[in-house]
Formats: sequence, structure tokens, C-alpha cells
Amino acid sequence: MIPLNTYQNRLNHARCRMGEPVRVLQIFEAVEPGKSVHLMGPKKVYDEYVDGKLVTSKGPGAEPYNGMVTDRPIADFNYEITTYTFTEPGLHTIQWKGGGASVQGSLGLESNIIKLEVVKQ
Repeated sequence: MIPLNTYQNRLNHARCRMGEPVRVLQIFEAVEPGKSVHLMGPKKVYDEYVDGKLVTSKGPGAEPYNGMVTDRPIADFNYEITTYTFTEPGLHTIQWKGGGASVQGSLGLESNIIKLEVVKQ
């Protein structure tokens, strides 16, 4: 299972078992011209929240960026994959805030909220 985060706000629902790894693939999608997208990676994921609590480093980071930048509509899949394991059943959430490459600083974006129904094995 790979829930997706995008520039556009979409809602995802998924179900997993307690103890089962959940992998989250970040996608930064510019849907209109004029938005800078830093395409090279993998880039570290900052500002990811599980159940409303920050679980990654607070961004933006200080990593230098020496790669391709475009300002046309495109999807950037070049982020590290985050993995979580839930030990309690019930509804859990994952959300990415800020968005973009670390050199861009926080773009003030919020991803879709991934809603996970965690069930006993």
C-alpha cells in the first residue's frame, strides 16, 4: 500500500493490520505553470505528521540543491519514502505539511490527509 501526497488536496482512505509497515510515497505535483519544482532527489521529507504529531524533522532543512528546476506542470516523485507501523487499532492519520525542496523553505502547503483504519491481525 502506498498512499500518495500531492500538491492538490485529495483524500485517501486505506486499511492495514497492526504491525504491518505502511509506506508513504511523497509526490509534489504542480498543476499549473509558474510553480518551481526541484526535480532531483531523493529529497528528505520534512514536516510529516502522524495522528497530528510531528514525526520527521521540522523543515526546512539546510541541504544544498544542485539539480534541475522547472516551472511547468509536472509531478516530482523524488522524495524519500517514509514508513510507519501502528501498534494500536483504530483510525490514524498521516499528513505532509510545508512541501517542496529544503532550499525552497516552507511553501505553506498541506497534503491530503491519509486516513488509515488499523485493524487487529
